[in-house]
Amino acid sequence: MEATDRQLTCKACGSEFLFTAGEQRFYKERGLTNDPKRCKACRGSKGQGTGTGRRMVETEALCANCGWPSIW
Repeated sequence: MEATDRQLTCKACGSEFLFTAGEQRFYKERGLTNDPKRCKACRGSKGQGTGTGRRMVETEALCANCGWPSIW
């Protein structure tokens, strides 16, 4: 079966993106069976904290050896 370009909707931002025939072949060659759920922009930002809703929080702790506070 010949792959054709398909329009998909990003589950993160709701925009439509093109899942090209070349990308479909790439997925098939690697044994991936599911279509991508996110557009290229959202896939790129995934894991960088921008798309996950998580944020870094400063935490203060005392050193177990010397007792001095440290922030990390």
